[in-house]
Amino acid sequence: MANDQPAETPRDDDLRLQAQALSGKAPPRKAPRDILVETHNSHVQKQVGKPKATNLVKKPILALAYPASYKPVAELEKMRLSELLVETHHEGKILILRTVTPPYQGAGTVVIVEDEHGDADKMGIYNQSERSILSIIPEGSVVAVKEPYYKYNGQDDYMICVDHPSDIIYLKFDDAIIPEKFQLGEGETDTAADWKSAGDKAFLTKSYPISVLCYTRALETDDTNDAAFRTDLYAKRAGANLIMKHYDSSISDAKEAMTGKETDWKLHFTAGRAAYALRDFARCKEFYELALKTKPDNPAVQQELENCLERIKEETEGVFNFKTWPAVHGRGLFATRDIKAGETVFCEKAVCVPNEFNLDHNSAALFANLVRTCHDNPSLHAKVLDLHAGSYKRSEHESDIVDGVPVVDVFLLESIRRKNCFSGPRISDAMWQRRWSARRDGMSRGLWATAAYANHSCVPNTNRSFIGDFLISTATMDIPAGAEITHIYVAPRAIYPLRQQQFRNWGFNCECELCATEAKSSAENQEKRTKTLAELELLLRKKKPTQFQPDASIRPIESLAASSRERRGGQVVQGGKRGITTFEVVKALKFASDAYAALGEEDLAKEYIEAARIGYKTLSGFDDHFAHVRASPNSWI
Repeated sequence: MANDQPAETPRDDDLRLQAQALSGKAPPRKAPRDILVETHNSHVQKQVGKPKATNLVKKPILALAYPASYKPVAELEKMRLSELLVETHHEGKILILRTVTPPYQGAGTVVIVEDEHGDADKMGIYNQSERSILSIIPEGSVVAVKEPYYKYNGQDDYMICVDHPSDIIYLKFDDAIIPEKFQLGEGETDTAADWKSAGDKAFLTKSYPISVLCYTRALETDDTNDAAFRTDLYAKRAGANLIMKHYDSSISDAKEAMTGKETDWKLHFTAGRAAYALRDFARCKEFYELALKTKPDNPAVQQELENCLERIKEETEGVFNFKTWPAVHGRGLFATRDIKAGETVFCEKAVCVPNEFNLDHNSAALFANLVRTCHDNPSLHAKVLDLHAGSYKRSEHESDIVDGVPVVDVFLLESIRRKNCFSGPRISDAMWQRRWSARRDGMSRGLWATAAYANHSCVPNTNRSFIGDFLISTATMDIPAGAEITHIYVAPRAIYPLRQQQFRNWGFNCECELCATEAKSSAENQEKRTKTLAELELLLRKKKPTQFQPDASIRPIESLAASSRERRGGQVVQGGKRGITTFEVVKALKFASDAYAALGEEDLAKEYIEAARIGYKTLSGFDDHFAHVRASPNSWI
């Protein structure tokens, strides 16, 4: 599990002190409307014609967290822009605003807005999906901002800050809450047919958020009672939602569009693809089988059904054919039966894992991906909310649907991410190559909901490996039925005091057999052992790998290793076949096998190479090409 606890530095000290001094007060000075608009439009103009920059993400700072609003629009009291107070979360209030500029896109979407009284201010909309209309909010849009937070950015610079994606509602032009000044006049409203045509045009230009908006407005304004017209709208919106990865909505729309006719096979196919993406393979199978009833010879549906049946077999029988996969793309878990060392314990596809392997950016990418996934798919959101979030206080309304939008608290999701995410390479099986490097080849971060339940042990009974967004848990020892499944959170070489300090980031003290034993050692012995281990590591790094090492090189290492053992306070952990499996251990087992073979001890050689093979499988997920890995000149095993 990734140790992902960055130091929080919300703003520089001067800015923080200024914000504290203004907190709860009206701004002493603000830029007038014309300056706000002119400055904003100049920034927008600079973006014109430039290639789209890499997506930036606003870092969530838990020290400045405030809860997502869970109250419906009807229960909130309208307020004016002039009533906003600095660094204040205006509970029980709502702003009805109209955008008066095109959007500027950076870490979020920034626009200038006005209220019905003509006052203007700046608003930043963060953590919206790229597939949301709010990420490209057009000029002239009317929105409701629930329980707004007003932020101080610097001298005379303030902004309405919308961090939670559910705190802002894109209003329909005929919504009753829209003030008269913002309402359209007679003759300005479009017909349902107009909205449908606009949706079709947006879909063809791949403007999918706008197409969904238009199809929705067509359904809302339709007064023809034409069943075929509405069915077509639901079918088209189902397709657009599938492309936008709104899988729950895609299934719902596809089912609404079904008429019992032969053409329903397309809708069953759409719903099946959405269910597959949600990893609901039983429901996916039902949809594909219904599609094949009316379209039995369709090769695309047949292929997708075969893929679905493979996933079901993997779930029920634990049999995986990894060769067919692309290379990239307080509670606990307990064994339900006896599991042999080297056997696959479970496999799981990630709730989300971004295609970002830069070690400096992967945490932010996972946060943004997680927020979008949970907002767009309430069924996945519910699974994520069940995970441990540390000390973050929940409102218990995070899974509610309010005003047709799921309540999503980004600070809660960030707390869950920090406590439950894993780091992993694109494919663990590549790590046996000499040229592989975490810094050069990168590591991504992801969230696997089932794996997150497994608790830590410094001497775990499983290892995890990765194939793209798939996590494979493999037993490192025989596990009896009923035993707890454990894995390791921190690097195995970490010494006891450092391990315990790192564990506090997850809110627990490790009491596994190894830690319980090392805890009995005196502080003096622990300090000496730390120094000895540092000397040993430095000495080993100086020794270049060769086929043979002279006794003069080996003796200092043996002496330091013996010294380390002497300083363990006389306590010995009897692990039997237990231990920590790393690539270095596999390498040592392989060398031991080679040595026994050279001495003619074939039985011992076979035993050690079999242990190496099992160890390799626990680290890579594969064992069927272990012989190739051993023979490869590019391998360091």
